[in-house]
Amino acid sequence: MTNNLPKTSRLQDRKATISRTAHQLLNISMWMALIGSAIVLLSAGLGWTWSSYLVALQGLMPVVTAVGVVGTLLALYRRFRTAMVVGAVVIGLALGIVAPTMIGNAAPAWAEDAPRLTLYAANLYHQNPTIEDALAVALATNADVVLFSEYTAEFEPALQNSGLLEEYPFVARAAAQRDIILSRLPTKDIAHVHSNKFDPTALTVTVGGEDIRVFAIHTQAPGGTISLPRWEQDFDVIAELTAVEPNVVAIGDYNATLWNAPMRELLGTGLVDAHDHLGRGVYTSWGLPKSHLRGIPGFSQLLGIDHSLSKGALVPISVSEADIPGSDHRSISVTYAVGDGTAQS
Repeated sequence: MTNNLPKTSRLQDRKATISRTAHQLLNISMWMALIGSAIVLLSAGLGWTWSSYLVALQGLMPVVTAVGVVGTLLALYRRFRTAMVVGAVVIGLALGIVAPTMIGNAAPAWAEDAPRLTLYAANLYHQNPTIEDALAVALATNADVVLFSEYTAEFEPALQNSGLLEEYPFVARAAAQRDIILSRLPTKDIAHVHSNKFDPTALTVTVGGEDIRVFAIHTQAPGGTISLPRWEQDFDVIAELTAVEPNVVAIGDYNATLWNAPMRELLGTGLVDAHDHLGRGVYTSWGLPKSHLRGIPGFSQLLGIDHSLSKGALVPISVSEADIPGSDHRSISVTYAVGDGTAQS
């Protein structure tokens, strides 16, 4: 019996060590979750864009919010008052930043019988190996206006054989910017708007007697210290171009989510984001190749960076995303009700 006491003692010591280690790991995980999510939430609220990594984390705001909630639950479990206070702040910030994008607006009464404008926007991916399939998907949408970004000269034979040009005879191109707009509606004022910062292709269509300026958007990606200033400048140019037009749809790849400062500032000019307006702000439209993550083909969608912004006589009625064969993006399809020139959501 005496010989067993040291073994029992060692076993108890080992259990105590494991328990202390587990509690320490819980504490570390709790504080990492709370502090990390608080920093990202605060940075979004304060409009910080000094790092591309921070910009990307802001784009993952729903995930950041979930991490903060887990940290708060651990604080409650551990009964750490300071951590619980931090958790309450995190949840409060998350509710203020994320929750509004999940609350939709009802369509006005006049929209039920109003003329419609439908648009389909797709970033084709400049190295798309199945461009024929991607163009076939676009044709099947039956949208009034189709917009492509990352369109290259190599895709031209596929476009010519796709049937799109027969269905959409009005075309605006911008070779340098690699975007193209196809319209089945008669157009005017087709232009590649020249600017020393940013050159979105544009055209005007008429729906229900209202002229609507359509811009194809593809901003600089905020992938590094050098590109961040240009990314922000592109949003300034979009604000300038849309400010002088009474009715606008600016649709495409913004390389920003609803929680990035340049996008929020742009929306502050009076433009309305279709996803935000309809309570679908938590969505994804771009990701990394799955081959980089799990060794399988395709893409894992991470961020909602493709948007359709509007103002004037347009109210978003519906918005959806869909896979684009061979692309790292998902497409967005948007339907607008077009009012009498005075209506706004």
